[in-house]
Amino acid sequence: MKDNHLFVDEKHNILTGDEAKKKLSSRSDKRFLSEAKGITQVDKERWMMAQSYEKKYWLEKASNALQDRNSDHYREFDRFDCLTNRKFNHAIELGCGPFTNIRLMASGPIQIKTCSLEDPLIKEYLRHLHCSYDNNYLYLDKKEYRSIPLKIVRKIINPVSRNMSMRTTRSISHLLSQKLPVKQLIAKPIEDMDDNRKYDLIVMINVLEHCQNANKIFENILKMANDNAIFVFSDKYYKHEQIVNKVSNMAFEAGHPLLVDKTVIERFLELNFKTIFKKITRKDYVVHDFDWSHDSLYFVGSIK
Repeated sequence: MKDNHLFVDEKHNILTGDEAKKKLSSRSDKRFLSEAKGITQVDKERWMMAQSYEKKYWLEKASNALQDRNSDHYREFDRFDCLTNRKFNHAIELGCGPFTNIRLMASGPIQIKTCSLEDPLIKEYLRHLHCSYDNNYLYLDKKEYRSIPLKIVRKIINPVSRNMSMRTTRSISHLLSQKLPVKQLIAKPIEDMDDNRKYDLIVMINVLEHCQNANKIFENILKMANDNAIFVFSDKYYKHEQIVNKVSNMAFEAGHPLLVDKTVIERFLELNFKTIFKKITRKDYVVHDFDWSHDSLYFVGSIK
């Protein structure tokens, strides 16, 4: 970790060097740091700040995005070959964002009958131009948007209204696309899920760091898993010293309040799941000269 300072607020303003150091003196996540577990819980105000960050990013800064590194995750999981020909009646994706990872899973070797999607901002994400779902379906194949027939439609409508053409062609694309029925859109935090529904496939990829209470999330995952459930999980895999270095008046990043020590994640997975697939990959990541490199865990397991 370089001896530098970085401050990113909920509006995506970025400060570095002495400006960041000064800001860090009045706002940091150091108060949430536990002795040996990293940051596993923050207060509601801090979590709401992270939600503001996410909403601004996807509905403004990334309003034309087509994915959220979903293809990268798919490759890191080796295209989910470990689940080839598995059949699931009801899958849920936690923290699905505008695009979901289930979309790629169901387009590949995995058979999914129906799904539910959870994200506190899910109603907001329905407004994203390339959102891959609506209240009824998750649309698996997004290539139709670039197909020749739809290019012709856009060419005809574009002179009238660029905004209208985008929305119209998205609707046509949805009509033509392969679909996965959506049973429920859940617009609440994972920590607040209490409807006692059971799922045989639970997907949670790069979500934990956006949340408020890791222990409550782990508790609810076990509650929603049926007797044969498969859990697909990925997140940053920090050593405790990395977390301490990051939050001890060196860096603040509004969008990611939780920094969970890898031993906490390891214990949860080892106690509750039989490993089907596990991979740890090093990610080199530098933001404005601040070294944010880390390991990432990719895990698939069956409930014990």
